[in-house]
Amino acid sequence: MHFGKGGATARPGLILVAVALSCGGGLSPRDVSYVHDFTVLGSPVMFFMDLHLENFPDYSKLTSLTLRAAKLDATDGGDLSFVSGASVAWTRPNLSTWQIASLSEPTTASSANLNVIEGASAQGPLQVFVANSATTRRSLRLTLTFHGVY
Repeated sequence: MHFGKGGATARPGLILVAVALSCGGGLSPRDVSYVHDFTVLGSPVMFFMDLHLENFPDYSKLTSLTLRAAKLDATDGGDLSFVSGASVAWTRPNLSTWQIASLSEPTTASSANLNVIEGASAQGPLQVFVANSATTRRSLRLTLTFHGVY
């Protein structure tokens, strides 16, 4: 908008940009967090679980889903020193897996960010692996933040 003697007038270029941004071609990008609480006991040493993308809000409307962040938290007041490794992988249709996030090194903190492979898209079930040496039942939370285009 341009404010001059005659009041507010719009510049043609700005109107076009405003219309393009408001319409977005029908696509609406947004970040969506998926939080999953689980328990490990050290047996088996490699904890494994499947996360199905169908649990995401409006999954059927998604045109793309890219992992932005992954975080592992100890939710029982302890630390993560018993976790020696963690990774998130996408299971491809040919049943091979592609790792999209991993814990770079063990930590004694109560929270750890996993390294996310830039541009890692998720297009099917996710597998989560947690190598641990817990001698008692331990509670963990995995938070995956995806950028989805609807």
